[in-house]
Amino acid sequence: MSTRPRTRFFLLAATAAAALLAGCGAMPSMPFGSSAGSGSGSGTAAASGGTGSAASAAPADNSPALPTAVRTVSLSSDGLAGFFPFEGITTTATRADRRRDETSIKGTGTVSRFLLRDTGSATITRLDRKLVYGLDIPRAQYTECPLGGCPVPPAQEQPRQPQEPQSTREPGCTMRIAKNSFTVKPTSQRKAINGFDTEQYAVDWSVDFEDPNKRRSTLQLTVDVWAAAVTPAMREAMAVESAYNRAASAAMQRALAERASGLPPQLAETMTRYFAQSLTAADRAALLNASRQLERIRGEQILTQYKLFYRGDACGGAASDDGAGGGPAGLAGALQGLFGRSSGGSGGGGSGAGGETPLLSFTQEVKVWRVEPVRDSQFAPPPHFKRSNAP
Repeated sequence: MSTRPRTRFFLLAATAAAALLAGCGAMPSMPFGSSAGSGSGSGTAAASGGTGSAASAAPADNSPALPTAVRTVSLSSDGLAGFFPFEGITTTATRADRRRDETSIKGTGTVSRFLLRDTGSATITRLDRKLVYGLDIPRAQYTECPLGGCPVPPAQEQPRQPQEPQSTREPGCTMRIAKNSFTVKPTSQRKAINGFDTEQYAVDWSVDFEDPNKRRSTLQLTVDVWAAAVTPAMREAMAVESAYNRAASAAMQRALAERASGLPPQLAETMTRYFAQSLTAADRAALLNASRQLERIRGEQILTQYKLFYRGDACGGAASDDGAGGGPAGLAGALQGLFGRSSGGSGGGGSGAGGETPLLSFTQEVKVWRVEPVRDSQFAPPPHFKRSNAP
């Protein structure tokens, strides 16, 4: 069974959104070295000392450094229709009975670089203790919950949920899938990426929607994939990750389901929410099931770039400057609504070729995937962090 890296981009897009839009991810990696308690450092400095003032201020870490599967993935995005581009790193450290997922993200646009300044968070899952720790790195705080999650007091106000995308389509109008084309083709191109010997695959997924008035819209997702055959180092790391997966409780299996899906989970969720108002349940399921053809790619994805295009006027008028209508700007507005921002600005247009700007794009790249020593201290909150929820 493949253990493709979980794509956390839209989780990150939602976390970035929380700073201005709404939230779900994160990225520079936490230290996996002797500066473990500092909350900053290099995700691959497994047994070495930390650097910088944080490392010098932190007490020496003499905790054991034991073999751990480490996977580091860089992420970048041009944003939603150009809004709020960002970049970051995710690092996952796994042993048979514990896992640390850490993310850090920063904005790269004129506005987002001020609003999203090196945010960082980590989740530590301890199957041996039946506990989950949530680390808020900038605030030096953490929460402690059972594996199933902390109970929420009835009187406690629930956090604001991301705004559902509002359909700009005609009330009662339901589209059908008129055409669904999914191709995965090897290009015969090869190159070395971060020490991985990869080969390229070109993926094109185009879906034509038609409304009762025969108006059509087209959704197009192109994926540029560089995949590598499993190396001995990757196989060793995957064996550790599989041991953890087998030991995880039923509550933890939801994260594993994300990995089994062809599409990044938040991209699939975004599409489902938007089309929930204009497609039947059967067509929505067929739409997302088609993405499983990505499993035809041989090997593990090392470098992957997704580009999403949407154009047409099925069940609605043409796109307008304020983001209304059924075309690209209308979808942009709905997607921005999903991340907590009101619609505005223009999206792409035309066809997927010829230099069209995609409505949405992001890139993920595996930097490290191997077993290396990691300090035990990385699997517990740093001593100077304060617990923010009641014991």
